[in-house]
Amino acid sequence: MTGRRFLTTTLVLIFALSLLSGALQADHTANRNAESSITRSTLHTIHDYVAPIDRNGIHFAIEDSILYAGTPSRWRRVSTPPNVLVSSIAVDYQDNNRTSTIYIGAVNQLALYHSADFGESWVYTPLADQEAGGVTEITLDTTQKVLYVGTDTSGIYRLRDTGSALRINNHVLIDRPIIEIETDHSGAGIAYARTEWQLYRADQYGMRWFAINGLPSAPTALAIADTTPTTIYVGTVEQGIFKSTNGREWTPHNYGLNYGVGNRLKVNALAVDQTDPNVLYTSISHLFGSRNMWVQPGGTYMTIDGATWDTMQAANGQAPIIDLFPVHGESGMVFALTDQSPATKNRLTNAQQAGSIQQVMDAQSTGNQSTVNSQAAVAEVSTVANGWNRRLISWAIAGLAAFALLFAALFDIRKRVFVTFPKPVVE
Repeated sequence: MTGRRFLTTTLVLIFALSLLSGALQADHTANRNAESSITRSTLHTIHDYVAPIDRNGIHFAIEDSILYAGTPSRWRRVSTPPNVLVSSIAVDYQDNNRTSTIYIGAVNQLALYHSADFGESWVYTPLADQEAGGVTEITLDTTQKVLYVGTDTSGIYRLRDTGSALRINNHVLIDRPIIEIETDHSGAGIAYARTEWQLYRADQYGMRWFAINGLPSAPTALAIADTTPTTIYVGTVEQGIFKSTNGREWTPHNYGLNYGVGNRLKVNALAVDQTDPNVLYTSISHLFGSRNMWVQPGGTYMTIDGATWDTMQAANGQAPIIDLFPVHGESGMVFALTDQSPATKNRLTNAQQAGSIQQVMDAQSTGNQSTVNSQAAVAEVSTVANGWNRRLISWAIAGLAAFALLFAALFDIRKRVFVTFPKPVVE
């Protein structure tokens, strides 16, 4: 009897714990799904943005330290670790956008997080435990799986994604916040970074960094073309664009940008086409005055030969474009990030406005400019399905425990019914 009581008590305890586990998992999943099901048609104050490797892929954006995914007309919040104020993002797209690894940095932590399941779980990688600061920039060398992480207080970290973990291989201390990092994707192992006033170059896949002092003006934008040899383009605060193949000799690259006597040319953004490394995009502004300087947006330009710039989109009083993201496989098409809320209802010609993201298309190109959300839908279904899978597992355990308890109870009843007692012996 004692053995049966012990077995029954154990099974009851397992059953209760399983029910509790199922209830907690259901609540957790419901909360995550409720959070991730929040969708928005526009984002107003985008801090960082990642365009997909093809026009039908998933876009990622950060607004008010919150991570979103989707398309320029439909954004869904992605769950991130508690108390993390997201500041920067990089994405390693794989399998035609159906799977990807997301890397995020935080404003309030010198740490990196990465997720391979669309935010269901995150792996924490500390950069410096005893230092205050945050991450300002993340750039991924997709060919080498090397991450360059810029910070506001601790310089640049180089990490390698080994598949199971992120490992810090190098750290260079720079006393100014890192604003931008760019790397090649041809295997040359070159990277450039900039602060507000200084340009830096890395060789040997980020293992060796040094300052670049040959530019006549402070850097404002970077782009690297995977040509042979690799070409680096640097935008400056008042003298336009310069290019170099070695980081030592720099030549102006401003023909066609209306740069001349009486004005200064500020480069807001640079980007290299993902299909043709000879195609380059830029957004510029003209500076006038000395004491009372004023800025006039100069429009978006494109070059197909690396020599002459052609107007892609005139400014026409629009908000300045501060970043450009070429669409993979669509030469002549870029997404443009402005510094102004869409509440102004401004639109570029041949552009699709969504939040602060505009889709700019070369006037000579044709085709449908709308973006579809099929991949975002796949990701959303996958996220919800993962939650339901966990709930089903929890309830399956509870069901098995209940079945075992019922079996034990029936067995005990059977023993009680069919037991025979010996007859008393009469002497």
